[in-house]
Amino acid sequence: MKAKTYYILCVVLIIVLIAAGYLFNFSFRYLLFSIGSIVFYLWNRNDFISKKRVLNKGIPALKSATKQQQQKQQQFVYPTINVTPAEIQGYIKLAKLCCSIDTQNKLSLFLNTLNSYNNEDEYTTTLNRVMEYLDDNELFFIMSLDWKQDIETLDWRIERALQDNFNLSVDLPIPESYGPNASVAHDAVFKDYNKPLVHIDFQIGFINTNSDEYVILIHKIKDTKKVKQAVNAIGYEYFNT
Repeated sequence: MKAKTYYILCVVLIIVLIAAGYLFNFSFRYLLFSIGSIVFYLWNRNDFISKKRVLNKGIPALKSATKQQQQKQQQFVYPTINVTPAEIQGYIKLAKLCCSIDTQNKLSLFLNTLNSYNNEDEYTTTLNRVMEYLDDNELFFIMSLDWKQDIETLDWRIERALQDNFNLSVDLPIPESYGPNASVAHDAVFKDYNKPLVHIDFQIGFINTNSDEYVILIHKIKDTKKVKQAVNAIGYEYFNT
């Protein structure tokens, strides 16, 4: 607090002590207490006067440090790695071969501005990011199935891919016929589901990710070579049943 305020408080303290002393008849004990209080107050004069000044000096320093931290954060830009043009063209080519015009339009901006997610903590690969985007937007294009996935999900994905992208439908195997708790890893499931597709000149294509999942797409048999080239362009091997 400032010096002027200090002296005003000093006078107030003396008046209070005198008034209180009058009430207590200025006893010797009270006299010692009063003298001690005044001496203590006078002794700490510098602390009382300078306390606010010291604090005020600290505030700008804190603000300055915070501002420096903000500037450092603004200067640091997390790097983004663009997917190679060949990889982007691979995804676009696959979309043309496996998707309707409407789905291609929905994917256009996403694919053309795609960044690389290879070795990134959350997705590990760019393909995983693409498949998540497709699932989030219910676009039945490149579809992932865990080896423990139920057959009903495979049935649903193939049915939607045909309907949404080619406006087709076909009689598929009955999932329940494989028994309770059967998964897509069950013997001959993919061959069984591929047979009715072949009758309408389509087939199930696989993207080999060297993992415990099946990554599939539905395409015309006549486009197999083009699909394989596009899958190779995005960095994977293609195979079919």
